[in-house]
Amino acid sequence: METAGFIIKTIGAMAIVLGLMTAALYGIKLWDRRLRGGKADPIEVISTKMIIPKKYLCIVRVADKILIIGASENAVGLLGTLEPNYFEATLKDKSDALSDH
Repeated sequence: METAGFIIKTIGAMAIVLGLMTAALYGIKLWDRRLRGGKADPIEVISTKMIIPKKYLCIVRVADKILIIGASENAVGLLGTLEPNYFEATLKDKSDALSDH
Protein backbone atom coordinates (compact mmCIF):
# COMPACT_ATOMS: atom_id res chain seq x y z
CA MET A 1 0.00 0.00 0.00
CA GLU A 2 2.91 2.29 0.68
CA THR A 3 4.12 1.83 -2.89
CA ALA A 4 0.78 2.99 -4.32
CA GLY A 5 0.96 6.20 -2.26
CA PHE A 6 4.50 6.84 -3.48
CA ILE A 7 3.44 6.35 -7.12
CA ILE A 8 0.48 8.72 -6.70
CA LYS A 9 2.71 11.38 -5.13
CA THR A 10 5.28 10.96 -7.90
CA ILE A 11 2.65 11.27 -10.64
CA GLY A 12 1.18 14.32 -8.89
CA ALA A 13 4.59 15.97 -8.65
CA MET A 14 5.27 15.23 -12.31
CA ALA A 15 1.89 16.72 -13.28
CA ILE A 16 2.68 19.90 -11.33
CA VAL A 17 6.11 20.20 -12.95
CA LEU A 18 4.67 19.63 -16.45
CA GLY A 19 1.95 22.20 -15.74
CA LEU A 20 4.53 24.77 -14.62
CA MET A 21 6.68 24.06 -17.69
CA THR A 22 3.66 24.49 -19.98
CA ALA A 23 2.72 27.77 -18.29
CA ALA A 24 6.32 29.01 -18.59
CA LEU A 25 6.44 28.11 -22.30
CA TYR A 26 3.16 29.92 -22.92
CA GLY A 27 4.48 32.98 -21.04
CA ILE A 28 7.73 32.98 -23.04
CA LYS A 29 5.79 32.82 -26.32
CA LEU A 30 3.63 35.79 -25.27
CA TRP A 31 6.68 37.75 -24.16
CA ASP A 32 8.50 36.99 -27.42
CA ARG A 33 5.50 38.07 -29.49
CA ARG A 34 5.34 41.38 -27.60
CA LEU A 35 9.06 41.99 -28.06
CA ARG A 36 8.79 41.35 -31.80
CA GLY A 37 5.83 43.66 -32.11
CA GLY A 38 3.22 41.04 -32.90
CA LYS A 39 1.84 40.50 -36.37
CA ALA A 40 1.19 44.21 -36.93
CA ASP A 41 4.90 45.09 -36.81
CA PRO A 42 5.55 47.74 -39.49
CA ILE A 43 9.23 46.75 -39.83
CA GLU A 44 10.22 43.52 -41.58
CA VAL A 45 13.68 42.39 -42.67
CA ILE A 46 13.07 40.78 -46.05
CA SER A 47 16.63 39.72 -46.83
CA THR A 48 20.18 40.15 -45.55
CA LYS A 49 23.29 39.29 -47.55
CA MET A 50 26.91 39.51 -46.47
CA ILE A 51 28.84 41.32 -49.22
CA ILE A 52 32.28 41.08 -47.60
CA PRO A 53 33.12 40.20 -44.00
CA LYS A 54 31.27 42.50 -41.60
CA LYS A 55 29.53 44.40 -44.44
CA TYR A 56 25.90 43.61 -45.22
CA LEU A 57 23.26 44.57 -47.72
CA CYS A 58 19.76 44.47 -46.20
CA ILE A 59 16.35 44.82 -47.75
CA VAL A 60 13.85 46.07 -45.20
CA ARG A 61 10.13 46.80 -45.48
CA VAL A 62 9.04 49.73 -43.33
CA ALA A 63 5.29 50.22 -43.51
CA ASP A 64 4.67 50.46 -47.26
CA LYS A 65 8.25 51.29 -48.33
CA ILE A 66 11.06 48.88 -49.22
CA LEU A 67 14.52 50.16 -48.35
CA ILE A 68 17.95 48.95 -49.41
CA ILE A 69 20.32 49.47 -46.49
CA GLY A 70 24.08 49.05 -46.25
CA ALA A 71 25.29 48.04 -42.80
CA SER A 72 28.74 47.60 -41.30
CA GLU A 73 30.22 47.57 -37.81
CA ASN A 74 30.47 51.36 -37.75
CA ALA A 75 27.64 52.65 -39.91
CA VAL A 76 24.22 52.05 -41.40
CA GLY A 77 23.17 53.91 -44.52
CA LEU A 78 20.25 54.09 -46.92
CA LEU A 79 21.37 53.03 -50.40
CA GLY A 80 18.02 53.25 -52.18
CA THR A 81 14.42 52.18 -52.33
CA LEU A 82 12.41 49.62 -54.29
CA GLU A 83 8.83 49.61 -55.49
CA PRO A 84 6.50 47.99 -52.90
CA ASN A 85 5.39 45.24 -55.31
CA TYR A 86 8.91 44.47 -56.58
CA PHE A 87 9.23 41.12 -54.79
CA GLU A 88 5.77 39.90 -55.67
CA ALA A 89 6.43 40.59 -59.38
CA THR A 90 9.89 38.98 -59.21
CA LEU A 91 8.55 35.85 -57.50
CA LYS A 92 5.72 35.60 -60.04
CA ASP A 93 8.22 35.87 -62.93
CA LYS A 94 10.39 33.14 -61.41
CA SER A 95 7.45 30.80 -60.82
CA ASP A 96 6.24 31.40 -64.39
CA ALA A 97 9.72 30.58 -65.74
CA LEU A 98 9.87 27.37 -63.70
CA SER A 99 6.42 26.24 -64.83
CA ASP A 100 7.39 26.70 -68.51
CA HIS A 101 10.07 23.97 -68.24
